[in-house]
Amino acid sequence: MERRAVTEAHLPPELLEFLERLSKHNNRDWFEANKSAYESAVRDPLVSFVGAFGTQLRRISRQLVADASSSGGSISRIYRDLRFSKDRRPYKTEMALHFWHRGSKAGCQAPSYYLRIAPGECLGGGGVWQPDSATLKKVRDAIVRQPQSWQSVLDVGLPIEGKKLQRPPAGYPKDHRFAADLLRKSFLISQEFTDERVCSRTFLKDYTALCERMMPFMRFLTKAVGLQW
Repeated sequence: MERRAVTEAHLPPELLEFLERLSKHNNRDWFEANKSAYESAVRDPLVSFVGAFGTQLRRISRQLVADASSSGGSISRIYRDLRFSKDRRPYKTEMALHFWHRGSKAGCQAPSYYLRIAPGECLGGGGVWQPDSATLKKVRDAIVRQPQSWQSVLDVGLPIEGKKLQRPPAGYPKDHRFAADLLRKSFLISQEFTDERVCSRTFLKDYTALCERMMPFMRFLTKAVGLQW
């Protein structure tokens, strides 16, 4: 059953085509007139994809959540929050899938997997993005305490990303072997995907393979912030 899910759940080209059209007609009248197309081309395929990926995610870690509900789950809302925005366009022209740690809560930020779906700008990956100072300190402390474990993460060969400080953070050795990583304010890994690949019938398998390859990185970050993997 798991292998069947990996090969059959896929995102159709119509998903990206709808988002492209929405970018040119970002208004309520057009969206309401084409809402059935949104549901069949965007919402429903994403729900199916998240459900199928959830089966694979449980093999990576049972602590991570893939919520296939179309509201409040792993799938971003199509509606933009306009409360504090000068940009009055009502709809997003990209979709995002977020697979978070069930231990995530206020005061405990955890790494998560992510998938961005936008015409010409599809991206998969994960990590911790701009964590609060307490969480960032936990990650830095783990790198200092466990240099061999961090080296094992780097040995996988996936580039670590994230904006850096101009100077070493206070309290950390300037000559540490991983001084460049201690400068980071985020710890991320990402991989770009072409539109054609995202809409292929092997994409769920491809995305799962990326997430599996990221496991040492995600495991290190998760344990660093005090959560189970």
